[in-house]
Amino acid sequence: MYCISCRNKTFFKPNLPGGKTSSKSEDFLAGINLGKLFRSQGNLASSSDLFNQALQVAVELENRNFEAICYYEMGKLYRANGEWEISINYLEKSIGLRKELCDILGEAICLHSLGTTWLRKGVFSNAKKFFQESIVLKEKISDWYGLAKSLYSLGHIERIENNMQPALEIYKQALELYKLTGNQQRVAKVLCRLGMIYAGLGQWELASQHLSQSREVRVRT
Repeated sequence: MYCISCRNKTFFKPNLPGGKTSSKSEDFLAGINLGKLFRSQGNLASSSDLFNQALQVAVELENRNFEAICYYEMGKLYRANGEWEISINYLEKSIGLRKELCDILGEAICLHSLGTTWLRKGVFSNAKKFFQESIVLKEKISDWYGLAKSLYSLGHIERIENNMQPALEIYKQALELYKLTGNQQRVAKVLCRLGMIYAGLGQWELASQHLSQSREVRVRT
């Protein structure tokens, strides 16, 4: 059961008290950010070292939020390296801590990431399960951008499995939410995906309409 008082907690928002603890917290955040940078550059060994050092600081501080951040980032790191089981293990740990912290948004983000790992592994049934769980939580807290992202991923699986009608309906929902949040790049991407599905179904007029709209949005942005 979720703690109602914690429903609006900001995901990964640090609590920086004064003194020595504040310095360690700053060290933690610097290590996490540098680890993310190295991961984005493909330097996975250095990224792993930094995340492990950050985890040691989190344990010293007895900060469960910081621990959850470490497990989440390490889950993404091992996914990038194709080590699916390790990625799943870390993300499940992060989800467990987010539940303890009554952090619905944080849990939803981790569930989406876990779904992504299962998707990359090729186990679509598990990927769907976690994307759907993420969707339920994001609807609960009105995280429209996050909801659109999870819907898009769910639609992607339906398309891969050749379930074109469900894919269309899910992509349409994602499109409306991306329009609502004003993310024009994502709007263009979903319009393009819809156009390609319509083309595959032989619905040429709708395909042309959506692909043209996607192009127009890209030109504007």
